[in-house]
Amino acid sequence: MDHNFFAPPYNYRADLPLAERWKHLKLIVTQLYVEENRKAEEIRKIIHRQCGFDVGIHQLKYRIRQWKLKKNISTSAKTKMLEIRESRASRGKETVFTYQGKPVDNKKLDRQAKVLIRQGPGDAETKDDTKLKIAPQFHQMEYTMLLCTRLID
Repeated sequence: MDHNFFAPPYNYRADLPLAERWKHLKLIVTQLYVEENRKAEEIRKIIHRQCGFDVGIHQLKYRIRQWKLKKNISTSAKTKMLEIRESRASRGKETVFTYQGKPVDNKKLDRQAKVLIRQGPGDAETKDDTKLKIAPQFHQMEYTMLLCTRLID
């Protein structure tokens, strides 16, 4: 599904200086890359077709890194989610997670649990210094990782 990026909120204008154009393209790239899970090459083609801006693939990937746009959930965030899920499950409660505004599929957490089981208790501590127990500082980390949970009772 292609969008019309000439309409608000994007307001892309080809007559702007390069730095300004990238500021306007950030909204477009964020939507396509993070929210719609599109590949950089596909985004490059859409930007060229919709905006007439010929972006190089390396240039686009550089901007994605510079803006710190990520599709994936970090290992530490998944581990913390697992800790909370296990703690709540032991009390008979269900938990639904969102990460950066998007719902987290339980399959991702299940895969992370399998990785931690394969690593064994000694490997997890030495590689990442993460343990499968509730960290007392988690509530502070919750805001910095943009992790939020919705509890279902």
